[in-house]
Amino acid sequence: MKKILLMILIMTFGVFLIGCDKDEQVKEDPILTQFREAYPRHNNYYQVFVRSFADSDNDGIGDFEGIRQNLSYFKELGINALWLLPIHPSASYHGYDVTDFYDVNEEYGTMQEFEALVSDAKKMDIDITIDMVLNHTSDQHPWYLSNRDWYTQFSYFGGWMPELDYSKPEVKEEMLKVMKFWIDKGVKGFRVDAAVHIFNSRPYVNDLPASQDMLLSIDYFKFLRAQLRQYDQDVYMVGEVWTTKDYSASFYQGFDSLFNFDVSDRIIDIAKGSNSGYKYINDVNQTYRAFQNVMDAYNNQFVGQNEVYIDAPFLRNHDQDRTASILNETQNQFALELLMGLPGNTYLYYGEELGMKGIKSDGTDDIWDETRRLPFVWGNEFETDWCSKCINYDINTEDYLTQKNNPNSLFNTYKTLLNLRNSQPALKYGQFEIIETSSSLISAYKRTATLNDYQQEVVVYHNFLTSNFEFSLDGYDVLYYTNGEYNGQMAPRTSLYLVKK
Repeated sequence: MKKILLMILIMTFGVFLIGCDKDEQVKEDPILTQFREAYPRHNNYYQVFVRSFADSDNDGIGDFEGIRQNLSYFKELGINALWLLPIHPSASYHGYDVTDFYDVNEEYGTMQEFEALVSDAKKMDIDITIDMVLNHTSDQHPWYLSNRDWYTQFSYFGGWMPELDYSKPEVKEEMLKVMKFWIDKGVKGFRVDAAVHIFNSRPYVNDLPASQDMLLSIDYFKFLRAQLRQYDQDVYMVGEVWTTKDYSASFYQGFDSLFNFDVSDRIIDIAKGSNSGYKYINDVNQTYRAFQNVMDAYNNQFVGQNEVYIDAPFLRNHDQDRTASILNETQNQFALELLMGLPGNTYLYYGEELGMKGIKSDGTDDIWDETRRLPFVWGNEFETDWCSKCINYDINTEDYLTQKNNPNSLFNTYKTLLNLRNSQPALKYGQFEIIETSSSLISAYKRTATLNDYQQEVVVYHNFLTSNFEFSLDGYDVLYYTNGEYNGQMAPRTSLYLVKK
């Protein structure tokens, strides 16, 4: 039997200390280095809307240089990779109607500034991934203006975002060329927007059995992933396949990851629910079993096609109302605890760690999703001010500088749990298995990571009782407890993370 080693939680493994020179760099534990090198696509991801994040030149708009100057923020928080929302020239504020796939939005900076961001991020072991809008372009794109043969007759997103026709070999080759271009710039991966719509011969319907459109889309992504993997063996692809869980499952064949919308919705619903008991635990167990079913399906059905599937759980993203607008502070923390123990690459939407609020507007003043994408609240000169119409929607949020100095802040809870994932291989890389408990209102599962002669087991408990639950620590050390120091009693609606000795 392989020896089980105890990992001591060190919150700053692999982190560059702010203001320290090269000789003072914190050294990473050798075991963590081995896992990171063995699993290069496993990260804690942070979703950045560049326009809203950090303004370096005081023009009110976030930019690449603002992100570069704040890379230490991500290291402090426990982030290993960034997903940048569209960075290309575009006719709209959000960037999803691209006018040039081979350039950057001049409002965000120059190509040289983007390359500097990628270079400095790499030095700090932070991967840069970008949004890749393969499905459509702007109706102002030169391709559309000069070559309508590259486009379909149907557009799911409206005529101002016409859809590319992937039945044309030249379209496939051009978009492959685009992605290789960005890999050459140092980009480590792509979030593929609207992946489910790539082949659209009709208005999209989430149905089974599989449609011809779906099968063609899957074949294309299998081709694309194989081609990119030959170009860069570590490149990472995560797909937005926002459909029913059963329908989206087959897309695993063409991606390293898919965003798990089902789990996102379940966690939010569970966190905001009443103390009705069985509803909670049944929903939670269904969520965990959904992960197990995914793994079983991948192991049995997809062997030889994608044997390294990594789930992508998250709470909210840029197309959804923010977590803090749905949950109160206590519920928000509980939702985070439900998320952070799960397998896969966790994704964090910028500002969630501060409890930023934002819901979709009703169209007043021609404002819609802008209110879900408001400026990040730094509390210093980096704050952006690009949406003058959004001022009435800017709900007060305690800024980063204030929360940083409050050990009980939401920011510091995020920081604790993200760094916990970084320091515990079982949480970041481990397999997932449900544990049966003595109470139907106590949810438990274990994560187990093995590499060569090293093995670690972490166990996670969630208490859905309306009373305390007594749990012995025999054979385990506490990594995290909702209320701080654990005294052998789990309070209602709390979480306990343990590592086996």
